[in-house]
Amino acid sequence: MNELLNRVVNLSALPDAVCRRLHRARELVDADQIQVALDRFAVTLTAHLQDKNPLVIALLPDSAMMLGTLMQRTVFAQQVVFAEFSASGLRRIGDWPSLKARTVVLLDAGRLSAGDYQRVAQELGKHALTAIWLCRLIKATTDDLPDGFDESLSVLSCDEQNVFGCGLEVLGYCRNLPGLYAYD
Repeated sequence: MNELLNRVVNLSALPDAVCRRLHRARELVDADQIQVALDRFAVTLTAHLQDKNPLVIALLPDSAMMLGTLMQRTVFAQQVVFAEFSASGLRRIGDWPSLKARTVVLLDAGRLSAGDYQRVAQELGKHALTAIWLCRLIKATTDDLPDGFDESLSVLSCDEQNVFGCGLEVLGYCRNLPGLYAYD
């Protein structure tokens, strides 16, 4: 077990189910590597979108940590709104501006299926957008651009299952870990 995970287990009153997963976890990407990847991602995003005034739709809760990090690294005009995705589809949180003639960036951790992403793109596509970008923390190396999206960027490629840290949780815990981990 990683030293950080060991400290988390020993210093926290975590449920047994979470502790079992943490004991079997391995580090995939350390905190420094995550920061470098996020820096690269932010530079790429800035280069492509700095003159587009995009509307960033952050899918909660998984994209919250990534959004906070990106807001510190991107310096261009953009609006941020929030949404959740469930079996019933995309649910807006709060008031949204008009999507007409906007470049929309869907910010997500990367846990949705290709079919779920298609549903989101279809729903957003009803609003006469200029373009829809899919920006994910992680994507599988075999992932193609889901139908309905014009562009796709990801911070990391990762084929592991049961990933947590950097905004992704394990049974509601450990979203705040600075690296990415996986358990079997």
